[in-house]
Amino acid sequence: FIIAAGTLSKTGALATLRQWVAYFKSGHDKIFLLYPGLNENPLKLAGYDVVKLNNVISKYLERSPNEYLQKELDNGLFKDAAVVAEFIQNTLEIFSPVALLFPTLIPAPKS
Repeated sequence: FIIAAGTLSKTGALATLRQWVAYFKSGHDKIFLLYPGLNENPLKLAGYDVVKLNNVISKYLERSPNEYLQKELDNGLFKDAAVVAEFIQNTLEIFSPVALLFPTLIPAPKS
């Protein structure tokens, strides 16, 4: 992948890096709700509700078992609308800058 010169300013890159470092640090105090391995375009999550996200996670776990994600699902973590909203927000904040730089890697969802 090649990022064209001038696509991202130094200021913008540093702001994104600072935000990602803040996410990393906050993850030491409480769980940072993000699971990039869902085999789903992360930008598509923007329109998901509790039921849709739980269905996506359940289908993912059928194909690719993951004890940690399964445990959180079994414990009802993703039944809380606020938790789902935080999960989606975190996902969008992490992957949106990547999608802008690499649109072939993470294409804009079809409406």
